[in-house]
Amino acid sequence: MLDVLNISTLAFLGYIDYVSYKIPNVILGGWIVVLVLENIMTNSTSQITHTSLIASLLVAGSYFPLNHIVKCNAGDFKLYGVLTLSKGLDDSLIIILISSLISFFPIAGGKEKVPMAFMTFFGYIAFIILRDGRLL
Repeated sequence: MLDVLNISTLAFLGYIDYVSYKIPNVILGGWIVVLVLENIMTNSTSQITHTSLIASLLVAGSYFPLNHIVKCNAGDFKLYGVLTLSKGLDDSLIIILISSLISFFPIAGGKEKVPMAFMTFFGYIAFIILRDGRLL
């Protein structure tokens, strides 16, 4: 169920980012609320506390390398923070790596600005395919 929520949210965010190069905070906030509610319903509230600390470290640490690779806005890092809340640190780092590798193709083609939420949508799908094929 969590993968369906993440894919649909990333598809919506990816479309908005592709069209306007902006990631709305309202959608990210709604995604966080749904994740918290889902953790409360499944009685795993301790996981969200640990993951939120890891998410803030991930966002702070990934700012410098990602900012040098692609011109990123703060919304990209907020997106990765929420993704870390959803998937955990290990899986989110793999998704970020896959998304960054996918973003090299438009850059190599001469595009200066890349919508990272759009690339993260495809990175998440590639992660699910690789995970279900047991390559990850």
